[in-house]
Amino acid sequence: RQAEALGLSWRDLDLDRAQVTIITTLQRIEGEFRFLEPKTARSRRTLALPEMVVEALRAHKGRQMGELLQAGDSWQDLDLVFATKTGGPLSDTVVRDRFYRILEEARLRRQRFHDLRHSCASLLIAQGASSREVMEQLGHSTIVMTLNRYAHIFQEAQRDMANKMGDVLTG
Repeated sequence: RQAEALGLSWRDLDLDRAQVTIITTLQRIEGEFRFLEPKTARSRRTLALPEMVVEALRAHKGRQMGELLQAGDSWQDLDLVFATKTGGPLSDTVVRDRFYRILEEARLRRQRFHDLRHSCASLLIAQGASSREVMEQLGHSTIVMTLNRYAHIFQEAQRDMANKMGDVLTG
């Protein structure tokens, strides 16, 4: 969720263990940034990070330290992983605009930032992740929510597995 990413602080990350704990979200309510609890109890979770993400976060932290030095006294020490050049919270509109620019540069179709969750679920299912694993990764409150939202992808994966079993049985 975008609010989870924007509320992420460096203390929520354990780069040596390659994991992140989601405990805070950042939302703009009536024009004011507010740090809030995640949507549901299941949204509070610890996730393993791929090594490439850990490396990218380490590089990002180094760039952010440079921004801190450059900002000097105007730096807002909120410990945010994703922040403005002065350490402040990023607005969802800034993130959306940057996301669209990245998609355009990569020559990918325009989509909503939230569609990354669907892509995550699709890729996990394609790699053989169970519905329970997908539920936990996405922070859904129930397995039913995961199955309802991604049933079509699970059905495609089941068809692929059936075809693979057919290949094994027929040699």
